[in-house]
Order: sequence, then C-alpha cells, then structure tokens
Amino acid sequence: MTTFRFEEHDPDDRDTGPDYFLRHPGRERADAERNETYASGDDRRPDPDEAKGKGGCLRRVWWLVLILVGVACGACYVRYFVPHTSDSAMRCRVTSLERHGIIFKVYEAQLKDAGEGGAVRVSVPSDSLAALLSDAMERDAEVCVVTEKYFAPVPWRGETSTVVTAVKP
Repeated sequence: MTTFRFEEHDPDDRDTGPDYFLRHPGRERADAERNETYASGDDRRPDPDEAKGKGGCLRRVWWLVLILVGVACGACYVRYFVPHTSDSAMRCRVTSLERHGIIFKVYEAQLKDAGEGGAVRVSVPSDSLAALLSDAMERDAEVCVVTEKYFAPVPWRGETSTVVTAVKP
C-alpha cells in the first residue's frame, strides 16, 4: 500500500502576481494609458454606461424605429387586407351594375335587400361574378350574395369596403 506524505507549505508562498499570459497583447497599451490617467490625480473612474458612448443610445433608437415600423405595418395589414366580416349572406335584387376604374377595372353593384328594402353598394372583383349578377338583373330575380366586409377599400378590390365573393341563385 502506498502512503502519501504531505509537506508543510509556507502560507506566503502563493502566486499573487498578475497573470500576464491571460491578457490580450493589444490591451497592455490601453491599460498603461488608463493607469497613467489615474496616477496623475484624476481619480474619476469611467462610468460603464458612459463607456458605451452614443452606440447604446443609437441602438435603442433603431430598435424603437423597428418596433414602430412593425406596428404600423401590422395595422395597415389588418386595416386593408383582413376582413372583419366574412361569409355574410343576403338575399337581394340587383338594381344596377357598372364597371368602374381607370387602372383597376372593377364592377360596382347596387343591391336592394329583399327583406328590408334598403340599398347596399358592393364591389364585384371578378368578371364571372359580374356575369351572374348581370343575368339576375336582366331576369329581375332574387339572388343570394355572399360578401366580405373590410375596414377600408383598396383600389384593386373596388370603391367600397364590401366585396362580393359568391353569388347563389
């Protein structure tokens, strides 16, 4: 069996010197300049937030701008492209059908509600739906119109925020 002997160590025999091998070689000059500044009597230590400079502030401004642009894009997307009412059906007669637009040619129809008698103006984005409404208008027949309602109109969808998605006889 092997026994180990422990020798007494001098408590002052510890490595208390700086570990120069852990430092980056380019930092030695900056450390020396810093030590000269503090040795000259200026005992004010730099604030870590001050050391960042304007880079930290500029970064916050960019993040704030990025967040605001994201919120604005999300609000525009919801306002113009997400219907707040979809698959809304009404029984009505077609009173007029016109094609509007210079760049975006879209049909606009005026429908007379069969139950209440009120007139509703809608946009018809496709030619096939406009043909079905035109046939119903010529025959003076009632049709069931399925619509989607948006918060705001866009030019390629028509002048109104109510858009026809299907026509059922």
